[in-house]
Amino acid sequence: VLASRNLGEAMLAYQRYERLFYGADLVEVRMDNGEIDICWTHSSADMGQLVDAVGIASLISFLRRQVENPPPPSLITFIHPAPAEKGEVAAYESFFGCPVRFDAGRAG
Repeated sequence: VLASRNLGEAMLAYQRYERLFYGADLVEVRMDNGEIDICWTHSSADMGQLVDAVGIASLISFLRRQVENPPPPSLITFIHPAPAEKGEVAAYESFFGCPVRFDAGRAG
């Protein structure tokens, strides 16, 4: 991924090598109305909420380090229900810098 010339190449490299660290092909990367849409469908639900949260947070953190002044994501979604702890949803939205939706049909 570090050898990629742009974000599109980086996401394609991630998609290609995802099987090495998850043991499965889970991510879908698409261009949608000028935005990159990255999502993990029902298969990621089997791995658990923590895997989704850490994986997406890691990807966003990586992109923030690689791209100068990156635009914030427009939306982050999770398959799992919203956390029960008061203020936890606000913490997600603060970290990601965008709305976060839970109980969505996919993570991304």
